[in-house]
Amino acid sequence: MDALTFQGADIMFNRLSDIPRVAATLPAVALLVVAGTGSVQAQQSDNSSAALEEVIVTAQKRAESMQTVPIAISALSSESLELRGIDSPEGLQFSVPNLNLGQQAGNGWTNIVATIRGVGTVNALLDPGVPMHVDGHYMQSTAILARNFLDVERVEVLRGPQGTLYGRNAIGGSINVITKRPSESLEGAFSVDLGSFDKRAVQAVISGPLSDRLRGRLSVSDEKRDGYVRNLSNRGASSYVNADYTTIRAALDYDLTDDVTVQFSAYYYDSFANSISFRRFNEYPPLGESFSADFYVINGAGTNPTVSDRHTVKLNNPGETQDEAVGLSMDVIWELGDMEIRSMTSYNDSQTTRWADLDASDVLSVTTYTDLPMETFTQELQFLFQNDGAVSGQAGLFYYYQDSPLFTEFANDNTVANLYDQTTPKSLFQETYSWEVKSLGVYGQIEYAFSDKLELAIGGRYTKDSKDQLSISGGNFGGTLDLETVVVDRSWEQFTYRAALNYQASDDAMLYASYATGYKAGGIFILSAYDPEYVNAFELGLKSDLLDGRMRLNVAAFHSDYEDKQERIRLLDEGVLTPGGMIQNVPNTVIRGVEMEGQALVSDRFSIDASLTWQDSEYDGLIIQDSLGVDGLQDITGNKLPNSAEWQAHIGLQYETDLDSRGTLQWRADMSYMGEREGGIHNYDFSTVPSYQWMNARLVWESQDQAWRADLYVKNVLDEVALTGRSKSSSDEFGYPDLGDFLPPRTYGLKLTRHF
Repeated sequence: MDALTFQGADIMFNRLSDIPRVAATLPAVALLVVAGTGSVQAQQSDNSSAALEEVIVTAQKRAESMQTVPIAISALSSESLELRGIDSPEGLQFSVPNLNLGQQAGNGWTNIVATIRGVGTVNALLDPGVPMHVDGHYMQSTAILARNFLDVERVEVLRGPQGTLYGRNAIGGSINVITKRPSESLEGAFSVDLGSFDKRAVQAVISGPLSDRLRGRLSVSDEKRDGYVRNLSNRGASSYVNADYTTIRAALDYDLTDDVTVQFSAYYYDSFANSISFRRFNEYPPLGESFSADFYVINGAGTNPTVSDRHTVKLNNPGETQDEAVGLSMDVIWELGDMEIRSMTSYNDSQTTRWADLDASDVLSVTTYTDLPMETFTQELQFLFQNDGAVSGQAGLFYYYQDSPLFTEFANDNTVANLYDQTTPKSLFQETYSWEVKSLGVYGQIEYAFSDKLELAIGGRYTKDSKDQLSISGGNFGGTLDLETVVVDRSWEQFTYRAALNYQASDDAMLYASYATGYKAGGIFILSAYDPEYVNAFELGLKSDLLDGRMRLNVAAFHSDYEDKQERIRLLDEGVLTPGGMIQNVPNTVIRGVEMEGQALVSDRFSIDASLTWQDSEYDGLIIQDSLGVDGLQDITGNKLPNSAEWQAHIGLQYETDLDSRGTLQWRADMSYMGEREGGIHNYDFSTVPSYQWMNARLVWESQDQAWRADLYVKNVLDEVALTGRSKSSSDEFGYPDLGDFLPPRTYGLKLTRHF
């Protein structure tokens, strides 16, 4: 496999160390593009009139060309998602600059942990730093999106703080998923997908008019697949990380009057799988390391198979995880000439339960059981106005409510020689948390055009958040269960704002500069409250279409001051060391970088798209406690932020062949490079996440009448062992295990689709 990796790319990335020169090229690139657009427009292509399609986005809550929006945006249509093999949010990171997606090492939750430009969250159970919105509705629980993008129209990824228009926790950016609405005429599709690890998936969609004023759409997806992590023990599941889920999505559009449309949406999601909260990839501890760890040898654990094969384990816990979610939304859209009023209401109810094997062996029985139900309700009113004059804008009100109790039990089964007190059948520790969260936002933005070329956008948002937590916790540890009750409540408020100036240098090139602030609410974690975090970000950007629309080049350079970042650390505060296991606020971090995205139609049949990003991040003036208790206090000034790769790159090649009456044949290959990242704030060598290369390939045949389609695909062509998250436990109970989460191995399949 080594011979197939991107050796040339690695050499290139290692040599590009003088980064200030890279950032300094942005003005030069802008000048060349602006100067070049005028000359290339005069050179009409003699052999083709083909051009890249205009991309319409709703990043500013109204439909407009992506090339005119002064925000760094990556937008992928449903066709682009399928051709790239992106069927869930996890795949977006291979095409979107400065995006990192996955699960947190040692966590195992189905919720998606996202980081954009180094800004995100430290725990999947906490508020996201990069939220997801589905059809404009904020989603706190993202379990339904973790499996597949069912019947999606497009996905927009907004980079940088979106504290004005999106508000709630959009401190790093936002991932916006837009689903397909009911069609004016009858249409539908049915597909069967068979693949490796005995994958069997079916999808069906039907859409069309139900009456003169009512249209409907129904989509269903069901998938079953064996796990790709093999278990050598007969005491647990035969394999892990399997799939067994069903998703149903329904939509109704009703024209109440000629000016008022009501949109109903509903979804149901159910998943049952054998999951792993982490994989331990260092050896079990030897005798003498600690009292607890000695039981690995006493009980005959043997060797850890994951050390030599990352997709093999030896566990005695089935790792059963169940996700169930249901959601409803209703949007009322009232068009009043130059103004549009929207009422957006949503309700989501989800529940996740899981069993996890904490000792990562099949001879000990240290497990955790977790039950997390969650109910959320959102209501938003939007007022948008736009006309042929110089002024346009929008204003809105936002309300959010969340009720989410959490029950966790850590149990040590002592019916066999095991840990702790051998005279009782079980030692356990229980935690019950109940969170009530409320958020209120008032926002507005005005765009004023000084001329046909120069426009200024100014917006602001006031947010007030409150969180109440009731916790009941305690354990028996061989004796009587002793529980303690604690109530904590906190509230915060903040005003965030954004100003952007964009200049249309030519018909095909726009320059912009923006300054934006972001805010993520504080919270309560393990009986202790922590403060909000803030981002102040400056961005310079260029958006351009070249060569008569056959080439597109977008560039952005950014600098962010990340203040009071929420981290799970022990912090030296005025000479006093804070308690362990808590979320603390890190005073100062700095992030800066450059992003470049491009597309080109080399010919009518051959196209290339690519991106390249560089990012530098560091903590500033911070002394913390060594998480392993070995080195004492540490000055981590200059350390890199976790989940923030210095280099990231992608290139996609796509070619189409016309088979005349036999249809068309299209192939595509995507190659991505994810640079080395840190797994934690300490930047230990043993927590570094290595760089990796990722390659997907797809061959598509489509009939001449577009009624039939066949997709032959391979994901992770190089069979790369890609580590997505890494940490080292600070407890000696299991011998300081190295923990990690991994992307799937090579998979392949054939998908047949019938359209009507």
